[in-house]
Amino acid sequence: MSDSLKDYAASTFGTAIQRIKNPAFGAFSLSWCVFNWKQLLYLFLSNTSVLDKIEYISTHSDWKTVIGYPILSSIVICGYVPWANLIISKWQAKPLDNTDSINNLREAKMLQRSTRLQRLQAKRDITYKKVTTGEEKVIQDMKEEIIKSKDSMGELTAELTAKNEELIGVNKRLQLATKTIDAMEFELSKLNDKNKELATNNEKLINTISDLKFKVATTTPVTGNGWLGSPSQLNEIIPRAGDKWISGNVADAETASKLYQKANSFLNEPNKNKKD
Repeated sequence: MSDSLKDYAASTFGTAIQRIKNPAFGAFSLSWCVFNWKQLLYLFLSNTSVLDKIEYISTHSDWKTVIGYPILSSIVICGYVPWANLIISKWQAKPLDNTDSINNLREAKMLQRSTRLQRLQAKRDITYKKVTTGEEKVIQDMKEEIIKSKDSMGELTAELTAKNEELIGVNKRLQLATKTIDAMEFELSKLNDKNKELATNNEKLINTISDLKFKVATTTPVTGNGWLGSPSQLNEIIPRAGDKWISGNVADAETASKLYQKANSFLNEPNKNKKD
């Protein structure tokens, strides 16, 4: 039931709107308002009662103002207004064409500018994409290079650590070798001192033997109490002393000292016997 009422109301309002949009109805309404404007003003703006308003409108209205003049005005408006509009349109045709041409030229320029702007925007977008793509590629290459650099840095760090450990080991061995060399140099210095001492003792021994030869050659040989029987016995002692005690490569300081003391005692004993 409500749906049928809604449909009926919608159709009624639609028909009424179509009638109102009719040019004849519009012309009649406009004409009626023009010929009855006083009655309308009194009706809506007067403070009198309803009966007074009805009496006033009835007194000042007749069939001419209510029906006649509005109908005639509607006929004139509906019949002559289109022709008047046609004449006005023809009269305005050229200026309107010029206006349209100006508007068209303006729109054409705007379209050209818009097209040019769109092309520039498209070029900008393409260039931006190219640049962005290139930059992304460069960034990717840089990331790969950074990763490779990190890997190579890790390898270099490991190699450097190994080299440092190897260097530490070499330094330790070098320190040990330095200590060994210092000890060997110290021993060599001691041996050199001993060799110098031995050379000095050998030189003294040689001088003593020379003196011994001289004294033996000028004294009488004695046997049995420490004197040599003949000079040939001293000559036998000298090569033996040279081979065994005088040699710097074999003899030591203790042996040279004993030989030196023995030679001195040998030289002093004959002198004592001789004095006695």
